[in-house]
Amino acid sequence: MQFATCQLNRALEFLNIAYPSMEVTWEIIPKLKELVSKDIIRVQDPKMHKPAALVSGNNHKAEHQELIKEALEDFMENVHNK
Repeated sequence: MQFATCQLNRALEFLNIAYPSMEVTWEIIPKLKELVSKDIIRVQDPKMHKPAALVSGNNHKAEHQELIKEALEDFMENVHNK
């Protein structure tokens, strides 16, 4: 069983728990924000999942692959690799 959310405020909370050394904001990862808000990508609860991950949402489709790739590259550059 997994717990992941597409609620923007909860997703941002999870990202800040997963990356405590920085302040994660939607302004630095707008592409991910768009995909989370559309339930294409969900953010797992880092208190339940070690390590937490970004997972497919209910509206994930193969046609979203390029958008997902761009959002993940943006996330890696601006959050994960900082």
